[in-house]
Amino acid sequence: MTQAKAARRRQRQAASRRRRRVRQRRQAIAAFFLVLGSWLGCSTLTNWHAPPRLLNYDQPLTSLVATLPLEPSVTVLRVDKSDYRLTLYHEREPLKAYPVVFGPDPKQDKLYDGDGRTPEGEFTIRDRYLHPNWSRFLWLNYPTEQSRAKHRQAKQAGLIPITTIVGGDIAIHGVPENRDDLIEQRNNWTQGSIALKNRDIEELYQAVQIGATVIIVP
Repeated sequence: MTQAKAARRRQRQAASRRRRRVRQRRQAIAAFFLVLGSWLGCSTLTNWHAPPRLLNYDQPLTSLVATLPLEPSVTVLRVDKSDYRLTLYHEREPLKAYPVVFGPDPKQDKLYDGDGRTPEGEFTIRDRYLHPNWSRFLWLNYPTEQSRAKHRQAKQAGLIPITTIVGGDIAIHGVPENRDDLIEQRNNWTQGSIALKNRDIEELYQAVQIGATVIIVP
């Protein structure tokens, strides 16, 4: 084989490898959006009707329900990221809505630790406790298996660095003392958690128990 033929053969082989990598990348991206699409079509998320903005916000929660805390098996917190709103449901009926803020990238779904995004999907309250800096802390069970699957697919698709980890410590909590302005001005200051005014998280804390469901939608 002449040197020219050998060179052409190497070029064809290199081109073939490049096409294969492009094809694999496209397949990985398609798989990622397939996972994302299957979640968006989940009936648990889409069947919850969003009430009017800030429903009953001017009324104390104790005037809306007979007793507190609420039974966690029939309690749902729905977070509408695009509306900066958290709505408390009991037995599928909306009780009250609260203004909230997020991390510095509030529109996108969380894919890895440090991306400044709030995860989307269905979660549960795994723990609750007083917080020294942010009043009250309702800790979510992020990452779920669905969260991990989205993280893996995003890596395979080349959408996030291969060295990233999925992260954790996502919660619903308050703000530093006397910083309600962070909520009023929609200042997205968290690392991906959901923040409320302190008086709002204190009220919510009275109602919400471990095991309650949290649904976060775009």
